[in-house]
Amino acid sequence: MAQPSPSKGFTLIELMTTIAVMAILTTIALADFVNPLVDMRQNSLAAEFSDTVSLARSEAQRRRQVVVLCPRSVSGGCQAGAANWNAGWVMFQDTDNDRTVDGDEAVIQVRSNLDNRTTLVATVDLPGTPIAMDPQGATIGLKDDALTFRFSDEKVSNKRYVVLGRAGRARTLAQADCTSAKGCTP
Repeated sequence: MAQPSPSKGFTLIELMTTIAVMAILTTIALADFVNPLVDMRQNSLAAEFSDTVSLARSEAQRRRQVVVLCPRSVSGGCQAGAANWNAGWVMFQDTDNDRTVDGDEAVIQVRSNLDNRTTLVATVDLPGTPIAMDPQGATIGLKDDALTFRFSDEKVSNKRYVVLGRAGRARTLAQADCTSAKGCTP
């Protein structure tokens, strides 16, 4: 009599074990991949905000007028008293020096909402007060030598900072570099 040939393939238990091991390894790999992505997003947003501050400075010098950068309200103007800039920002030429967008003032740039996980806040000094640049490009109204903006994300503990000095120049710092010696207030 002929012997039955052994079956080819995997048993259900072998297949389920392999799938479970692959799921565990994928979960570990994805967890290590999320932090660099969040860091890149924070770096990108901080660089965009720093570039926007630089644009406000150069526009004030070019136009020889005060240029204001403020937290954006739902209606598209400046949001009074807001320390949180998550709704974006508005940059405009402030011809009447009232720090609000009026119908006859030129809007230079509007940035809509940040993503729903990143938070942008002014840490101290002038929370809720618009950033104003004079015609020479200097920052108007800073009480301290610098104003710090913090970018944070709910998924990671690292933060990025944009520090705006009296001269109107912005610089981006990592959390480890944010010290009072560098004018940064965490």
